[in-house]
Amino acid sequence: MLNKNWRILSEDSSLDLQTRLLHNRGLVEKNEIEQFFTENFEFHDPFLMKDMDKAVKRILSAIENGEKIVIFGDYDVDGISGSAILIQTLRFLSAKVSYRIPHRMKDGYGLNVRFVKELADLGVDLIITVDNGISCKKEIDLAKSLKIDVIVTDHHGIPEEFPVSAFAVVHPGQSDCEYPFKDLSGSCIAFKLAKALLKTKNNTEATALIENLFDLASLGAVADCTSLLGENRFIVKKGLRVLHDSRWRGLSLISQNAGVLNNKKSLMDLYDTDVIGFRIGPRINAASRIDDPYFALQALIDEGGKAEFFAQKLEELNNYRQNIVKKALENFENIFAKDLDQEFVCIAEHQDWSSGIVGLIAGKITDKYGKPSFVMEDRGDVLVGSARSPEYFDVFEAINHVKKYLENFGGHKQAAGFTLKKENLAKFKKALKEFAKNKLVGKDLRPVLNIDAVLNAEDLNMENFRLIEKFAPFGMNNPKPLFLLKNAKIQNPKLIGNGNKHLSFGIFAQNKIVRAIAFSFGEFAEKILKKDQLDIVFHLEENEWNFKRTLQARIVDIRESF
Repeated sequence: MLNKNWRILSEDSSLDLQTRLLHNRGLVEKNEIEQFFTENFEFHDPFLMKDMDKAVKRILSAIENGEKIVIFGDYDVDGISGSAILIQTLRFLSAKVSYRIPHRMKDGYGLNVRFVKELADLGVDLIITVDNGISCKKEIDLAKSLKIDVIVTDHHGIPEEFPVSAFAVVHPGQSDCEYPFKDLSGSCIAFKLAKALLKTKNNTEATALIENLFDLASLGAVADCTSLLGENRFIVKKGLRVLHDSRWRGLSLISQNAGVLNNKKSLMDLYDTDVIGFRIGPRINAASRIDDPYFALQALIDEGGKAEFFAQKLEELNNYRQNIVKKALENFENIFAKDLDQEFVCIAEHQDWSSGIVGLIAGKITDKYGKPSFVMEDRGDVLVGSARSPEYFDVFEAINHVKKYLENFGGHKQAAGFTLKKENLAKFKKALKEFAKNKLVGKDLRPVLNIDAVLNAEDLNMENFRLIEKFAPFGMNNPKPLFLLKNAKIQNPKLIGNGNKHLSFGIFAQNKIVRAIAFSFGEFAEKILKKDQLDIVFHLEENEWNFKRTLQARIVDIRESF
């Protein structure tokens, strides 16, 4: 119904369901599987990370000598939560610590010359970057010339121009770094540095603080879409447990505003990463997208005891963000959507689309139309853009191909950012469309729906649901298992919800009926309501109604049975 390419990852019915799910996630070796399911994961020693010992000694020396330390974080969830971790840690250690975050629209990403000069004038001795810095060689060179040491903590791609002037670079992706897990988020690297600092104290208060930082670390790991295999998996597992009873007042208030309740009735309730990805994360991100990134950080650290004020501010900004994105999409539909059928790529610009939300707009366009999207804020002489893409197209390769028309750009395969002058817009569009056409003509451009396995009706049981629970928390590289049931016998299909937007029906499964819910499938009702058999793709879940929990299939896609 959604015009997606169904791809079944494991069709080997000789393997049991658990083995198929593990293989689909690249987990084959016995030790990998044991580690994946263990409840007693031993976190890697932070001092295995290159320059960690050097960074810790420099920070402890700065604390002892009363030097001024500034945490310089990125403006997204990963940078904000990582900054909060180090601020709380350094305050605990009685450091003279302050913080800076660049403004998304005014300052752009990363450390910049203006900040370095400002901090030098204030007599700052040490800058610690969080979730940025690895690509800031020029700025770090300047800092060194102004007698400021810089410790970089980052996880982004390592550039050719390495920041050799940095006092220390804490980044597990360095080729000569022996740290076993390479895919830590920025917040998790900050957490590792905090843990290394606190371990030097070797007392109960420091140990307790380490335990209470897991929830902040998990925010960035989930929101930044890092792999939820390996060490990240266990940071997030522990973080989600801590989140339900967080020590951090601001985070608790944000969670309450987001409707995140203390619901621990099942493992999937407890380890539901959606509470970060779709509830808490967007509220933290709303600060930098719409207004001032300091609101988010000051909420998390309860600056001045004003956690309620800052948490409420984030709620207001998130509501505003939702409204302006909705209006922008309506604007897009009215102006640009009619031409999309003839194009391989969507390119759109508007003066009312703030650069803080163009990435959100591009993502929603790509999700709906299944095409690469390049969306820009028109600032007059300059356009600031963001790109998103389905997995079949590399937007970074595309942008690199047309870089002669750009002032700057950066990103990766599925997401990128760029800036260009208005005088180059027409040439940029033409070259980008030609590149996309050459890459995509004649190819199946339908979005891919990766299905873990084909199940039979008798497989829809509580035993298999409990098995699926063991795989939580779900996220990048460990998606929530998705199944196909062919020729599903359905009963009593009906439209439900406000405006009949959703569809509900029963599925015959041996001697019982399993309820199925298909959100936003109301538009397909005419086709579906006439059928008594369908092929359905679904997640297996539990549903609670009147304090009773029952099995439920949450439908992701449907097609007519053949």
